[in-house]
Formats: sequence, C-alpha cells, structure tokens
Amino acid sequence: MQQNFKEELKCISCNKFYNLNERKPILLPCGDDLCQQCCNDQKDQIQNEQIQCPFNEAHLCTVDQVMQHKGFIRMLEKYQFYLIKCDKHPSKKSEIYCKHQNTMVCSKCLQIDPHQHFFTDQTSHFSFETKFLNESFKQMIPILQEQMDQIQKLMDQMNQFINLERNFLVSEIQNMIQKNCSILQYSAVDDQIKQNLKDQSANIYNYILNFSQNFLLYLYSRDTFKQMNKQIEDEYVQKAKLEADTIDKIPENDRVKYHQFRRLVDLQIQDKNKPVSVKSLLRFNGPSKILFKGTRDGFKATSFHEKCDNKGPTITFILSEHGEVFGGYTSLSWESPSNKQILADKDAFIFSLSKDTLHQQYQYFDYAVKHEKDYLMYL
Repeated sequence: MQQNFKEELKCISCNKFYNLNERKPILLPCGDDLCQQCCNDQKDQIQNEQIQCPFNEAHLCTVDQVMQHKGFIRMLEKYQFYLIKCDKHPSKKSEIYCKHQNTMVCSKCLQIDPHQHFFTDQTSHFSFETKFLNESFKQMIPILQEQMDQIQKLMDQMNQFINLERNFLVSEIQNMIQKNCSILQYSAVDDQIKQNLKDQSANIYNYILNFSQNFLLYLYSRDTFKQMNKQIEDEYVQKAKLEADTIDKIPENDRVKYHQFRRLVDLQIQDKNKPVSVKSLLRFNGPSKILFKGTRDGFKATSFHEKCDNKGPTITFILSEHGEVFGGYTSLSWESPSNKQILADKDAFIFSLSKDTLHQQYQYFDYAVKHEKDYLMYL
C-alpha cells in the first residue's frame, strides 16, 4: 500500500517524485497532472505553446490553462520525502544526532543502547532535520564546483605539457606538482605513494621517482638511460616539430578546437605510459604510427592514397570546422582502383569522440567501405 502511495507521488512524464521546488505538481484542465519541470520543457520545445497530457496524448491545453495543484502541494508539505534511514534498522528513520558517537541514530538504537552519557549531558543529543544538511550541501556545491574547475584546469595544463603546446616556467611545474599531490592524498593511488609525497612535501624529484618508470631506469643504469634518453629525445624533437608546424598552419581562432581534438585523440591512442585509469572508447593493441596528416600532407585524395594505400588496417580521426571530432576504422587496406569498389568489412565502424559514441554496422554489410581514387576515405 505504501509503495503504491509513493508511486502516486511521481510525475508520470519523468518518473521523478514531485517536490516543492522545480518539480511542483501542475494541474491540467483534463484533471491529470505533471511536474513543473516537464511542463516547462514542453513549453520550451513546442512552438504552439500547448501542453500535452502525459496520460492521454489527445488531451492538449494552452499554457495559460495550467495551474499549480494546490491540494497536492499541501499534501507534499506534510509528507516527508527521502528520509534518512538507520544503517542498523533500515525500517526506522534516523533523526537523533549523538555528538559522543558522531553518528545519527534511530529510536530503536536508543532502546537497545540508551546512551548513558545523555543522562549526564543532555546537550550530547539533538533532533536532526534534513534541512540542516540541505543548507550545508547547498553551500558546498559551489565550493566543490570550484575545486572541479581547478582540477580540470590542472588536467588541461598537464595535457598542454604532454602535447608540447607551449613553454612552461619552472614555477608553473612546481605549482602543478604541488596541486597534483594535494589532490592525490584523497585518491585511490597507492597508500605508500601518498605517504612518500606527503613526507617529501611533493618535491619534483620525489614526484618523478614515484610515477616515472624512465626515471627508475635512470637510477639503476645510467648507460641504459642515456641510450633510451637519446631515442626519447629524437622522438620528442620530431613530435615537437610536427606539432609546431601544425599549429602554425591553423588560424588562431581555430587553435582551441585543435587542442581539444588532440586531447580527445591522445586519449584513444595506445600508449604504454597512459594511466590504467584512463578509459578509451577505441581499443587497439600494438604499435601505431601516423601515415597521413592533412595539415602536413595536404587535404588531397592523391596525397592520402600515396601515404595510406596498401598499409593494412587504419583508423582516421577528423576535426570538423564546427569543432566536432569523429572518424572511422577499416580493417582493409586503402586502394586507388581505376573504377570505384564497394567492399564488405565486418570490422569497420564509425565513431564520435565528441559524443563518446561508437557505431557498429547493423545493415548493408556489403557496402561498408568504398575505394575510389578521388576520395580521401569513404566509410
């Protein structure tokens, strides 16, 4: 009976409980109701300013015909939503806070354990109302949002450093590491690492020692490190030059889009140094290399096929003029036949990194890929 009553307190349109804030019950002329949020959504979406009944689509009314369901609202004011339930006795609500135990208890808890300290110090207990937490949480949300913004800014700075997007001052590096270590104290990273970072005041040396395999190799073998460092340095210089040339060719107004493109693509490319916590939409194993880059090789079909034909499976990443990042994969080698060829490829798919979606084939399996010399790619 209680469960059925609770269902009556839900908006049939969004299946969320009515409340006294953004989801107040709204009465329609037909006698049915829906919440204020759903009513506002319909007003925003429907050009003719009509509201549709969630029970019967044939029932339509104009915006000025709806009104707040005052009887329903009075009932909500008396009904206690989302009570805080006791951990030990889930059928009971916890409404007493004990300062000595620093926890909330229910009436049954107090029957089993009367809390002798209460008889000598009655200030150790007080009646707890959800409005106390509501007020506190509301004040915390903007503070937490600011922390999230700071974390996002820190991640952007790290990606800028990894992707060789700009120069950094030593003070910036120190500040980044200091903030990073502060955040890591509350993360799932190994407890010993947390302690190391805390003991060493998050200095650069100890930070690298904890997170860089290359640095550990250096400690064990200088000769091995020198050899490896030369290879890393060569790759670094080559990548830096390619990236600098790319950025120079991009109009300044479009560089933000390009940096976002690189960030999304770099999350997908297999990298032995990529943290395990990073989740990729695309899962490819083994080494990969850049065959074709439009800003470097020119956006021409002849250039594309010269670089990509007969190279085996390929994945293509595309940045649109509107900043959307998408692409496709084919297990077939690209070719440039005299006449176009339409081929089946059961492994081919397309994806959107901007929307974090991957789209497998579901029909027309024999038309997965088209090879034509006048097109860069056709999936």
